[in-house]
Formats: sequence, C-alpha cells, structure tokens
Amino acid sequence: MSKNGVFRAAFSKQSLISVKAASHFVATSQFKSCLGKCFRGVEKLPLTERVCFKTRLQRGNRIQLPKLIRWKYKLEQEQVLKVSLTALGYFCGWESFYARMDKSGRITVPRLTLAIMLSGDRDKPDLNGAVMDVRLEPS
Repeated sequence: MSKNGVFRAAFSKQSLISVKAASHFVATSQFKSCLGKCFRGVEKLPLTERVCFKTRLQRGNRIQLPKLIRWKYKLEQEQVLKVSLTALGYFCGWESFYARMDKSGRITVPRLTLAIMLSGDRDKPDLNGAVMDVRLEPS
C-alpha cells in the first residue's frame, strides 16, 4: 500500500468517527427540542382537585410524592395538603391528616395514623414497605 493509500484510509476512518460523533450530537439535540415542544403546552396548575397515586411507605413513616405531581401542580413546601391514605392488602379504612411536604418531596405520616390503620391487623407488626394508596387534596 502506498503512502497515499495509507493517508486515505486514516483520513476516512477519522472522518467516519467525526461523522458518528456529529450525528449523535444532532440526534440528542433534536430529542431535547422535541421534549421541549411536547411539554411546552402543559400548564402548571396549583392543586385544586383530588390527586390519587400509589407509593410505598418508606423508612421514618414517610411517603414520596411523585415528581410529575409536584411539577404539574406546582406544590410548594409551604402548602398545606389534606392527605388520605390506606394500605393495600391490609384490613384498614382510609385515614386522613393534614401535612406539608419537605424539601425532598416527602410527607411524614403521623404515628397515630399508622397505629389506627394497624389496629385491625394484629398479625402484622408494622407498615414499613407496604404499598399505600394516597389521595392529596387542597386543605
């Protein structure tokens, strides 16, 4: 192979690497702009209606509010919410309390509320890790 052929092979290989990197950059930027267009029409509304979702009871008797709900309804830390919850798979009714969200988007469930929910099930020691059905309403 001549010097000219080696140069062409190296040049074409480098060109292919550059084209691949450029196409990845273009595809990524097109994806981001498409996402921006998709969510541009979605309005951020304050919480004025009941919102339901399912989540697990975390350590420290806390429940995590989904980011989409926090973002869509512009939930702030100062906003007081009426929280109703029940544990799926347990024989307990809906228990309600008022709470505010902390910085991380979690709400702490009072111990008394959990004790009332567990009063019907004597064979279950606690609700940690249980799936909770949660309803949020404005106070």
